[in-house]
Amino acid sequence: MKNSSIIPIFTKPFIYAVLFTVLAFISCSIENAVDISKTIPDTIAIGVRQVTVSPDGRVEIHAEMVEVFIEEDYSVFHRAKAVEFNPEGEKRLEGGADRIEAEGSGDGKAEGNVFVNNLKDDSSLKADLLLLDDENRLLTGKGSVQVDLGDGMGVTGETFEADIARKTYSFTEGIEGTIEYEEEETPNE
Repeated sequence: MKNSSIIPIFTKPFIYAVLFTVLAFISCSIENAVDISKTIPDTIAIGVRQVTVSPDGRVEIHAEMVEVFIEEDYSVFHRAKAVEFNPEGEKRLEGGADRIEAEGSGDGKAEGNVFVNNLKDDSSLKADLLLLDDENRLLTGKGSVQVDLGDGMGVTGETFEADIARKTYSFTEGIEGTIEYEEEETPNE
């Protein structure tokens, strides 16, 4: 029988290459390191249905997937739809988007096929992107934004802002459409 020798799998050059790679990786500064805690959710739920009931009615939220980030205090809803009902069970409002980010502060961001339908006054809003600044009560639409006010009236544009507290609405770019309104009469003194 022929004398055979065992060939080591890990040769010295291989070990030196591995050690050099590990040392190079470790020597990267903390500032350049990626904080994966902000990219990995604490909880992922699939096929979510949430119902919130109050004296004002109820809200039902449906989402294909929800990611919850506890430390950062926000959640991401994927392919979500919400419906609000009055105390009698009639639909008041419905909306949805491909992706909705909701922060604990009340701020939010919706993007991709965003829609809001107010069934009470027959109005609707569609947008590529909506941002909600809850503290200042501002709703901003970006990209293609379409507001329909019922009775064939509506406006489309590129940038939309609604001051919810003051009930003022403005478009600043690419405006098209028609809105008719009646001037309020002021009493003579």
